[in-house]
Amino acid sequence: MKPLLPYVLFLALLFSGCSQIPVVDESAATVNHVILLWLKEPDNLHHKQQVIEATASLNQIPGVANIRVGEAIPSARSIVDDSFTIGIHMLFADRQAMEKYITHPEHTKTVNQAILPFVERIVIYDFR
Repeated sequence: MKPLLPYVLFLALLFSGCSQIPVVDESAATVNHVILLWLKEPDNLHHKQQVIEATASLNQIPGVANIRVGEAIPSARSIVDDSFTIGIHMLFADRQAMEKYITHPEHTKTVNQAILPFVERIVIYDFR
């Protein structure tokens, strides 16, 4: 009978990198809201600053846990999409908080008056 130790060690190493996927209570999961903006005039510093400041002001709307906004970082890596002008990352406690934020009058007003006039394209990603 061959010693079992090498096989046991092999199996231990094989499965040591595996971990259980935690069960997420979807009602309490943090929601990430990522918005990428391509401005009509990406080199217009005044327009960039206005969009950044307007976006930062949205942190006063109830339900916004955190907001970050900034310009795209140029990259030589082919896997990196740096074609957008401004990126926004927002955190919400849950999906309901995000949905209330999206329909909040101050959000609608700021987006329509201070952001959309300068934007050519928007892409949004929401995930937990």
